Amino acid sequence: MRLSLYKRIASSEEGDELTEIKVEMRDRFGPLPDPVLFLLATAEIRQQAARLGITKIEFGEKGGFIEFGAKNSVSIDYLIEIIQKEPKNIV
Repeated sequence: MRLSLYKRIASSEEGDELTEIKVEMRDRFGPLPDPVLFLLATAEIRQQAARLGITKIEFGEKGGFIEFGAKNSVSIDYLIEIIQKEPKNIV
């Protein structure tokens, strides 16, 4: 059962699918523990990144990076503006 739910979360492509899974899990198991909520939030970030054309996101204790695909819809000018406004948060 759990493996089936993990597969559905990993293969979901729309936010509505995640919402349906979340509701189904609450109905079956009651309040969801933090690790499950984290997994659902991570899946939502993955979906949003894919829509923007982001192919990879990696973060660790010392920072991270975002890799953009050749066809992405991210404004470079907007990214530069964010980095200039909040350089301490971007490093």
